[in-house]
Amino acid sequence: MSFPSAEQTQLSPMWSEIGELQRVLVHRPGRELERITPRNREELLFDDILWVERAQEEHDAFTEVLDEQGVKVDELQTLLGEALDVPAARETVLASTLRAATLGPRLEYEVGAWLESLPGNELAQWCIGGVAFADLPFASSSFTAHTAGLDDLVIPPLPNSYYARDPSTWVGPGVVLSAMAHRARRREVLHLETIYRHHPRFLAVSPGETIAGPIIFGEDRPGTAGVEGGDLLAIAPGVLVAACGGRTRSGTVEALAAELFAAGAAKEVLAVQLPGRGGEVHLDTVFSQIDHDAFVVYADLVERLPTYALRPAKGGRIEVDHEEHLFSAVARAMEVDSLRLYDTGDDALSSEREQWSGGSNVLALAPGVVVAYERNVRSIARLREAGIEVLAIPGSELGRGRGGPRCMCCPLARSAL
Repeated sequence: MSFPSAEQTQLSPMWSEIGELQRVLVHRPGRELERITPRNREELLFDDILWVERAQEEHDAFTEVLDEQGVKVDELQTLLGEALDVPAARETVLASTLRAATLGPRLEYEVGAWLESLPGNELAQWCIGGVAFADLPFASSSFTAHTAGLDDLVIPPLPNSYYARDPSTWVGPGVVLSAMAHRARRREVLHLETIYRHHPRFLAVSPGETIAGPIIFGEDRPGTAGVEGGDLLAIAPGVLVAACGGRTRSGTVEALAAELFAAGAAKEVLAVQLPGRGGEVHLDTVFSQIDHDAFVVYADLVERLPTYALRPAKGGRIEVDHEEHLFSAVARAMEVDSLRLYDTGDDALSSEREQWSGGSNVLALAPGVVVAYERNVRSIARLREAGIEVLAIPGSELGRGRGGPRCMCCPLARSAL
């Protein structure tokens, strides 16, 4: 595979978690959150149902902070709608969406004909927000429709879409398309791939506004049994930290490392093994970079994580070495003497509480400047005492999905350090 240079992509390769953030992709939560009920919340990966209007207000506050800091904000649903005006993109998304819905031949044809008639922006709303039988603008004669209630879903919603980090992650010179562990999130990847393959913003046709870059890893690659963006942290040029556990598989980490090494795009992958109790969380919910040598951590969990260094070896092989400790391995890879580590609380109980509400999941806008949920008062106080600038945003509703500010955006461009 041929990787473009930074000049060709008009960007510095994305090997930083803290370079000045220039452009992000986010999704303002909408109709899809209204589809969460006490009956389906677990299937949709939520611990509770959300107050939708308040979640939207909180997300607006988040994007307002980004805008005030000079970050260009792209809305996922808007870009998807524009991409769906491309016939090839529309055909692929409709076919995959209907196939995943398993409606039966008659209803699939009827729903497909209706969705095909919609402009791209409306189609994007239904693809993300889901479709209930009550939403259908026609009376179906299908057996499926005869046995369904009006509140039953024709197309499942994607309420986790506001966690835009997970379906795709820019690593080095290109983007990694995720293979999501849970069925409830798998169509999110289809939407991101559609944007990257068909929207002019990601094609080399509009100088100055183009974010060109190859899809360097995705579901069409061998070994992609599971990988999610929250488990990937690009901490230094050529160095990726990747966690394996309940969401990202060890075999996938090895396959990603092999592809990066073969292309000469990376020199080392630090693979971190999440334990059983952490298997359903992402690495960035317990370990996030905030400055050149500083991380906010949920120390009770992170300090015991088994860590391995994967490096390229002769003959296309991968050399695997056990590291004594995650923190020492990261410091070595970043070429710093040691790390400054800031726990999420004052003691075991407060640390656990603040980790649950996103205390370890902060978004770096620049070295030493981060966005955090205002409810994590202990974490914020500790960071501010250390000289970290914290921009606090409301997140009582958004955080119910078990993610913080880092989870809510996919960085598209950062300045080089």
